Amino acid sequence: MLFFYIFFIIGMILSQDSWAQIASEEIERYFNEGILHDENGEHPQAIVNYQKVLRYEPAHEGARYNLGLDYIRIGQYGKAVHEYQELVKHYPNNDDAWVNLGTAHERLGNAEQALKHYQKAIAVNSENMNAYLNLGSIYILQNKFESAIKQYEKALTFEENMALIYSRIGLCYSYAGKQSGAIEHYRKAIDLEPQEADYHFQLGNVYVKAKNYEEALRQFLAAVELAPQESRYVRRTAEGYELKGEKEKARGYWQTYLQLVPQAADAEEIYLKIQP
Repeated sequence: MLFFYIFFIIGMILSQDSWAQIASEEIERYFNEGILHDENGEHPQAIVNYQKVLRYEPAHEGARYNLGLDYIRIGQYGKAVHEYQELVKHYPNNDDAWVNLGTAHERLGNAEQALKHYQKAIAVNSENMNAYLNLGSIYILQNKFESAIKQYEKALTFEENMALIYSRIGLCYSYAGKQSGAIEHYRKAIDLEPQEADYHFQLGNVYVKAKNYEEALRQFLAAVELAPQESRYVRRTAEGYELKGEKEKARGYWQTYLQLVPQAADAEEIYLKIQP
């Protein structure tokens, strides 16, 4: 009887060890499959895999992080908030988790909550560039353009050749009515990424505000050359020619615009405008 009892206990221990090994292998398999699904853009399938991982190991940092990110990718921001709240409970020093929690709140329209989480990310890691970028975006929404510029300038200390940052600073200066500062920073963005059509487009808009229609048109034409199917660029080019009084050239771009957007809200007005 004693022998049987000892044998039974040993068997239980071996079974527990085997179960732990099986669970570990399953966790690794599901997690890796989730990553492969993400790499292929198959985010709903990846979500299923990460959920399986979390059933085995609820505190799995990578699975919880990726699950929240996938919810952001597919637009389920409330679920993303839940996942990242769970994640930072277990891993409060995961600064990227705080950033993504802020992003989810921002997408839900909770600007103040987003602000707090971006600030928390910076408190955890003062070198998290994305936190500064996202914080700048919140300040723009709040019309705090000087505060936004300060955040973007901090981001530049980590990546001084990032065109996106210069374009956002340019946007802040433009909103603040400081067109010379906007021009300087959009020019820098274009120097770094001359093939980015939207930088030319935004710079053209700044030149319109500065009443430099010649340079505005030059930038709109550059944008159209880079992205000829983008209706916004075509429309602004037509308007740019009109501002210069070159109605015949404007007519050609209005015609192209109507081909791209035949159901434009002001289509009838444009048709009347381009009649010979």
